[in-house]
Amino acid sequence: MKVLITPQCFPPDMGDGATRAHSVAVGLVRAGCEVTVVSAAPHYPSGNIPMKYRWNPLRIEYDSEMKIIRAFVPPVESRGFAKRAVLFLSFVLSSLFAIPLVGTADVVFAANPNITVMFAGLIYRNLSRCPLVQNVDNLWPEVLYDLGVRRGSFIGRLD
Repeated sequence: MKVLITPQCFPPDMGDGATRAHSVAVGLVRAGCEVTVVSAAPHYPSGNIPMKYRWNPLRIEYDSEMKIIRAFVPPVESRGFAKRAVLFLSFVLSSLFAIPLVGTADVVFAANPNITVMFAGLIYRNLSRCPLVQNVDNLWPEVLYDLGVRRGSFIGRLD
């Protein structure tokens, strides 16, 4: 079975989301699946991107029998609503440049913690005509309020 995983953060990034996505990928490889990961260049949480990834639109690596395609994100610290929005949007757009490198999948796994990875997952799902599994780790839209969005604001009223 060919599985595509689309987390924005993946080791060596720090954080729970990167760890969970990596654990899922390793488990699927051990179960005999062919795993491809489309993730952002390492950037979380500081925004410091190692030189080998910096300003590189796509980079392919292999780890533990999985193919990892690193997509561009700008060197922005993941702090505050506006900066996170830039990171989320840039990953969704840049991850689509990996389409020719991914091929088809039997299932797409959109890994959180940010809900925007679902948009890239939907596009990959439509191209492969396969199921999409959306992992939900954080409660949305409550996390927006933690980032400082006011409940009465335009974005706050969308929930």
